[in-house]
Amino acid sequence: MPTAALLLLAAACAPAPQPPRSHDENGLWARRVWLHEAQDDAAIDTLITTLRARGVTRFYPFLGPPDETGRPGWRDGETLRPVDPDIAATNLRRLAERAPELQVHPWTGGVYVRDVDLNDGPRLGRWIDAVMALPVQGVQINVEPMPEQDAYLDLLRAWKARLGDRTLSVAAYPPPTPQHPFPDVHWSLPFLREVCLIADELAVMAYDTALTEPQPYTALVAEWTRALATLPPPEQGGCLIWIGVPAYEDNVGWHRPDAETLAAGLAGVNRALDEGWPAHVRGVAVYASWTTDAAEWATYDADWRRRAPVDAPLIDAPAPAAAAPPADPG
Repeated sequence: MPTAALLLLAAACAPAPQPPRSHDENGLWARRVWLHEAQDDAAIDTLITTLRARGVTRFYPFLGPPDETGRPGWRDGETLRPVDPDIAATNLRRLAERAPELQVHPWTGGVYVRDVDLNDGPRLGRWIDAVMALPVQGVQINVEPMPEQDAYLDLLRAWKARLGDRTLSVAAYPPPTPQHPFPDVHWSLPFLREVCLIADELAVMAYDTALTEPQPYTALVAEWTRALATLPPPEQGGCLIWIGVPAYEDNVGWHRPDAETLAAGLAGVNRALDEGWPAHVRGVAVYASWTTDAAEWATYDADWRRRAPVDAPLIDAPAPAAAAPPADPG
């Protein structure tokens, strides 16, 4: 066969090149102020401008765990202060009107058993009722810790049944790893698949590993990203995926801020996706707005979005670690 014909045949058999993926569809966990406190037009407009500048299309403001009546709130010491539904509804409507492209998914759930008892059906029902009374585009369920169990899948099915065409997002756990043998905060790929088949979106919390060096953490995030990319996409009844990366400074046993850095997490995501980027892996989700400083946002711009740092205000002022525990931010 002539050389020209061989070249044409090889070109015909080669896989079609994939278009470059966008780095502009990311998520961000945020403080309670965007739902629990009234915001004026200037604050809402600044928030929207900053989210757009940072390529954030999924915004997870803290709504909080439910009380006995099902009403979500935030903990002030031992007191659970419920959300004012009128304030939350007003803020949600104004965000939807001013930024129709932005998906706002209030983050609700809390501590397993204390806040979300899977055996207490009436309280779970009241919780769903209270949240669904708000004009939500979607909801993100975050229960920590959460061992694999059918009752949790049933809870997600109940949420999805009420949400209908609106989005069910799950703050999900990464696969098990020998470096961190705690099953309550890791989900096997078969269980993740079950969650993915119910939910519309997963924001996978790829941190809290107890690793003490950044290089092993980068390698683990790359391994997790590759594994998560094997979950079914929406066209197969599955879900969209965001990889959660840490930008908080809590120095605790399960998180070493000099090891689990934003740069190390992004390096792991990049390592995996540079090998092949499936369309249903949409981007990264940053934890969290109130702990990410200007230098970390510059790292995010350079390492993830691959652009010069954006000149945009901080969405929430970084707070001291002791004032903003991950489970219930103020």
